[in-house]
Amino acid sequence: MNWAVWAEIEDILVNYGVIPILAVVPDNRCSLLKVGPPLPEFWQRVRDWQRKGWTIALHGYHHEYVTQNPGILKLDAKSEFAGIVPHRQKELIAQAANIFSREGVQPLAWVAPGHSFDLGTIRALRHVGIQIISDGYAIFPFHSHGMLWIPQQLWRFYSLPAGVWTICFHHNSWTKENLGNFATAIEHFRHQIVSLPSIVEEFWGRPPDLADRLMTALFPWLIKAKRLYTRWPLCGNIIR
Repeated sequence: MNWAVWAEIEDILVNYGVIPILAVVPDNRCSLLKVGPPLPEFWQRVRDWQRKGWTIALHGYHHEYVTQNPGILKLDAKSEFAGIVPHRQKELIAQAANIFSREGVQPLAWVAPGHSFDLGTIRALRHVGIQIISDGYAIFPFHSHGMLWIPQQLWRFYSLPAGVWTICFHHNSWTKENLGNFATAIEHFRHQIVSLPSIVEEFWGRPPDLADRLMTALFPWLIKAKRLYTRWPLCGNIIR
């Protein structure tokens, strides 16, 4: 990945005491994620993050999209897992988890490449001991299908009145301006940023309510509508 940018991000997180979720690909084969030379001591770095108390998440296996199935969340029609027969998914997830185990890393959560996975993926995750999904569009975390879902609804910081909101960042193409904006946002919101273990303690076992179900049903359509409108020049400065 872009290690120069990541070094600055890591400094910001440490300086403000932020405990992030880091999505780690066990055996990356995605050309889009190969933006710099591999780091020989990569797994030592992951172990160091784990020792800091940062949450390490299993981010697929190879990060290669092999189906056009949008999965449970119905966001994008591309997936590494959704639509594959369950026994094969179980094999793939087990192989991915074995790499983590070999390297002395314990993944606490699942982050799906392309936000796409299905019930077969969930069963495979439970088989390797992962009980947390960092994805979905509810307002608060909830339990379903034997998993705690910690929703991931945003790709930038917003001031919102209530809820638990996870923000997804892809930093490989970040500029100095992006880094500056990130640092400013972290400083502004640092007292509202919590860790995954604290969320697990508070919300474990909570069933989804009506508001969560409505959010799950409507949010993908809102994201798709935003994507459509931001393609139009006249709307690009209005809908952000």
